[in-house]
Amino acid sequence: MELFKEMPLKTQTYMEILFQNCPDEVRYYMRSMEVAEGATLIEAGEKCSNIYIILSGKVTGIEWPMKGKPYYFKDYGPGDFFGEIEYFAYLINYRISVVTVTPCRVLLIPSAVYMEWLKNDAEALYSRTKINMRRLISQTADARKYLFIEGRERLMMHLIRKYEQTQHRKKVLESARAEISYQKKSDFRSRP
Repeated sequence: MELFKEMPLKTQTYMEILFQNCPDEVRYYMRSMEVAEGATLIEAGEKCSNIYIILSGKVTGIEWPMKGKPYYFKDYGPGDFFGEIEYFAYLINYRISVVTVTPCRVLLIPSAVYMEWLKNDAEALYSRTKINMRRLISQTADARKYLFIEGRERLMMHLIRKYEQTQHRKKVLESARAEISYQKKSDFRSRP
């Protein structure tokens, strides 16, 4: 398919095989869209009404834990799907926010139409199930490993990730230092 030509060859081949039996109805409803850098593609809590597939560019997943501070946990790129796991699990809303790190091209398919296709295409369903299971197992293993990392290493991982995410690297280090300094002062003040 012409849509997948910008993807790395292995991803492009996978997508072409996945979509080879895609019905005309799904093709009718799917659309490609350009999304600017820094745009919110998905906001956690929104109704899970579409499946998003990254065709080109890079996005990052964001959790919004306590105190309203975002936690940028993973970068994604061409061939990554969003909204699929929520819909499989009968979750009404998206669980994470997704923000573009670079300008992106994204394929959008209404969730109900996408799932109707997978219900009727055993090969596509099996293919997506394998990918999703691998992804969930990896995420669970990574979360367990992270729990056992000491604070210093976690901080180093956070700073490296922030540094890699931005073109203004000097400012990242300055702002991180200011945040850490502020956090230490506020922690000190709140102690009895």
